Amino acid sequence: MFDIVHKELAKTTQGRVVALIWAGLLVGSLVHAVLFGGLITDSHGRPLSGDFLAFWSAGQMFASGHAAAAYDPEILHRLQIQDSGQFSATYYPWDYPPLFLFVAFLLAQLPYAAAYISWAVATLAGYGACAKALFRDRDAAIAFGAAPACFAAFIVAQTGLLTAALFGAALLTLNKRPIVSGLLLAALTYKPQFGLLIPVALIAGGHWRTILAAALATAAWILMWLAIDKAVLAGFAHALVFASQTYLTHAPGGWHKLQSLYGLLRSLGMGNAWSGAVQGIVAAASFVAVTVAWRSPLSMAMKSAILVLCSLIATPYSFIYDFPILSVAVGFLYRDRPFDRVERTAVWSAYALTAAYLLSGIAFGMGAVALIAVVAARRIGPPLWAPPKRLTLL
Repeated sequence: MFDIVHKELAKTTQGRVVALIWAGLLVGSLVHAVLFGGLITDSHGRPLSGDFLAFWSAGQMFASGHAAAAYDPEILHRLQIQDSGQFSATYYPWDYPPLFLFVAFLLAQLPYAAAYISWAVATLAGYGACAKALFRDRDAAIAFGAAPACFAAFIVAQTGLLTAALFGAALLTLNKRPIVSGLLLAALTYKPQFGLLIPVALIAGGHWRTILAAALATAAWILMWLAIDKAVLAGFAHALVFASQTYLTHAPGGWHKLQSLYGLLRSLGMGNAWSGAVQGIVAAASFVAVTVAWRSPLSMAMKSAILVLCSLIATPYSFIYDFPILSVAVGFLYRDRPFDRVERTAVWSAYALTAAYLLSGIAFGMGAVALIAVVAARRIGPPLWAPPKRLTLL
């Protein structure tokens, strides 16, 4: 019996360990919900306050013929109070581009719990398919793809898994299927803060067919909404201003929730102007880094990893549920070549930092990004810690 157990343990891979951890977390969440209260709905079947409530309520607005009202904080909040039956319910704003209203509309056709589970499972499946193609190894895809941030996005039915899947798939198809890549990038415009450097990379790399496809597809949905209801685009523009003031300038929930450099500096006590200035300088440096990388002879995998990392660094607006995109950068680094011991340690340490945020509430996001950036830098040039070469006297 001991020999059998020993052999089975010897077969245990990193992927199996991570899969078991995920299964344990899911079961634990379910048990917690049963013992201490609902995770998705209350005992009366009404939605509990949570991020996904914004999707469902915005979809209801669209379904009722009042799509522009989804961007009105007062109207949307009243609907969320009505849906949840909680007069003190937290307001969850809808600040996604109008393109994403079609997704919300489809979700609103389902009961809340069914919509919640369907969205979480569908985005996880899409991300899983992308990770499998990205790592080209099932065990590595599970071990490095199923990161703590992915679980955080999945359990609250947020958008981070979809963002990572679209970003990863767009870069994977860039060379062989440029039109498909462009369409995927057009879909990614629902998260504009992560697309700031994508045009820079495409122009530097001369990917003109992808640029054209993305531009035409984006223009198509904008023109469509101009024909359907101009007020929707105006509402979205207003929502962007509202989101900037709410989440960046004032941050009533605390700047520690922002996993960006800006959020880190604000949480440490730096003012808005100085934090914004530092963030701007780092964004400009990211612009230069992406330009240089995409004009260089680096492998496509390395260029993609650098773009993803710099996209995370450049934006001031990112949350822990957005961090599955960091695993896309990890995937491209692994695609360039499998990790050695030092690199594996860096990746696991980065994931430990994101997990630490979930437990402590301290913004470790930029620390996690920095560790993966060190892995990328190590690939580009000799390690900074490499001993100097000995001189040989002739």
